[in-house]
Amino acid sequence: MIAGIGQGYLLSTPVQLAKMTGCRLLFRTPTLIFKILFGEASSALTGSQNVYPEVLVANGFNFKFCQLSDALLSEFRPNNVKVLKYNAKKSKPNLFAGYETTELKGQYQLTSRVKLTGSQENVFNFFASPLNLGLLTPPWMKFKIREMPDRIVVGSHIRYSVGLWFVRLGWVTRIVQWEPDNKFVDLQEKGPYRLWWHEHLITSNDDGTVIMNDTVIYKIPYGIIGRIVHRLFIKKTLMRIFNFRNSIFSLRFQSD
Repeated sequence: MIAGIGQGYLLSTPVQLAKMTGCRLLFRTPTLIFKILFGEASSALTGSQNVYPEVLVANGFNFKFCQLSDALLSEFRPNNVKVLKYNAKKSKPNLFAGYETTELKGQYQLTSRVKLTGSQENVFNFFASPLNLGLLTPPWMKFKIREMPDRIVVGSHIRYSVGLWFVRLGWVTRIVQWEPDNKFVDLQEKGPYRLWWHEHLITSNDDGTVIMNDTVIYKIPYGIIGRIVHRLFIKKTLMRIFNFRNSIFSLRFQSD
C-alpha cells in the first residue's frame, strides 16, 4: 500500500491513521522515550517522513493512490468486502447443500468480490491449493499450515494456526463441497468461531474476466461480550484480511 502513494505526501501520519480507523489519540509520546529505547535509531521514528519519489516520477510510474487518505481508505474501509447481520431468508438457494441445519446458526455474513483477468481454471487452482493460503493471509496473522492432504476432495481436513498478538489459535477445517474450477466450501470443525462456513465461488464473464466471490456465514461465541468484541475488533479485522487477499489476487491475476 505504501509503495502506491503518489508524490509529495507523507507516508504515514498518526492523525490521518487515527481518523481513518476511528481511534483517539489521547496523548503524545515524548521523543525522549524513543531516544532511551532506540538510541540514534530513534530518528527513524521521530524524524520527518515527507519524501518525494523523484526517480519513479521521472520514469512515469503510475501510482495506485495519489493521496494518503485514499490508501488508508482502501486498507481499512474496503468497498469490495462487506459484513452484515445474517438473514437466512435472503441467503442463496442451496447455499448449504446437505448442511441445511447450519443455516439456523448463522449470525453474520461476510461477502467479498474481486474481478480478475485469467482463466477460471487457473484462478481456482491457485486459490484451492493449501500451499497458497500463506500468500493470501496477511503476515501479521502468522499463518502456518500444520497438516494438509496431498489431494483435496470432499471430506479433506486442513489443520493450521494463526496468531493474534501473543495468542496462537489452532484451526481445523473440513472440505464439504468440492467442484473443480467452480467452487468449494469449507466448514470449521475446530477454531475460534461457533460457526464458520466459507463458500468460494469462481465464475467467468463473457468478456473473458473471472469473478471471485466469497460468502462466509459465521457466529461469534460468548454472547453479548462476543458481539461487542465483534463490533469493535473482529469485523474490521476480517474485512482487512479479505481485502488483503483480494489485493494479492489482483496482483497475481491483474484485476481492473
